[in-house]
Amino acid sequence: MRKIIILFAFLHEIRSTLIVAITMPVSIVVTFAIMRVFDFTFNNSTLLALGTSVGVLVTNSIVVIENIFELIKMHKRRRRAA
Repeated sequence: MRKIIILFAFLHEIRSTLIVAITMPVSIVVTFAIMRVFDFTFNNSTLLALGTSVGVLVTNSIVVIENIFELIKMHKRRRRAA
């Protein structure tokens, strides 16, 4: 819950916050499923890589959403901005 509040503080919009908040657990679940299919084990390296990738996912999401809002402020159409 705390992570969602922090995301909202950066994004200032509930819709964008929910999109990012939903993609984080989905990406982790998919990663665990793929690791199970390919019979990978959990160790410090895989957990560190998973944590890093979630951080990169959140950072990239924030940058993309900010760019979309900037293009909308410049009176671009929503579809074109996205």
